[in-house]
Amino acid sequence: MTTTVRMPAAAVRWALTGPAGPTMDTLIAALIGAGADVESIAAGTAYRVDGREPVLSTLADELEKLEGFALAIEQAPADTVRVSSALAPAEFRRSVVVHGIGAAFGMVARAVDRGLQVRTIGVNRWRVAGRTADLLAWLVDVVHQKPLADVLALHGWTAEAVAAEDQPPTVRVDLPQRRVETQFIERDAEGNLVKVVQTERTVDDDQQQ
Repeated sequence: MTTTVRMPAAAVRWALTGPAGPTMDTLIAALIGAGADVESIAAGTAYRVDGREPVLSTLADELEKLEGFALAIEQAPADTVRVSSALAPAEFRRSVVVHGIGAAFGMVARAVDRGLQVRTIGVNRWRVAGRTADLLAWLVDVVHQKPLADVLALHGWTAEAVAAEDQPPTVRVDLPQRRVETQFIERDAEGNLVKVVQTERTVDDDQQQ
């Protein structure tokens, strides 16, 4: 006898699929603008969406009218197990703001494809954040489509600053010089040490005294 138990999932994600192009780019930008998190599954054609269920359900109904597009609750693959890895979200030191329509939607979608962090900060206004080197590559290839030197000059960046910003902060620990003094020794009848009291002092403290 086989028993089937169905329980609601604690975390539901939706999958947006469709042909690559301006319509898909517009959908991605609109979803982020509505407060959803969008993650690229297959650049240009498939995306994982985390957002409010009423908004996504309404959009799913509307997409049924668009040939080739679909938005549905993501299901586990039936014939394989997929394992992936990613860096945990971080607070990046630099971000770029995109504000506009039309071409702006494609810039936002390509930022998602490259794994950059995209958040809405207003109507048709998005903040794109990530490692400075990754941001720069996106600016060069997608946004400005100009040589690296021109993009650096346009944003007032330098190659040295870009490299420095992606380095982890340097932690320096300066410990004062210490001196250990033995103040009390106790031996047993056979002369073995049974008790020692030692005091550790900072050399600077001794000098001040």
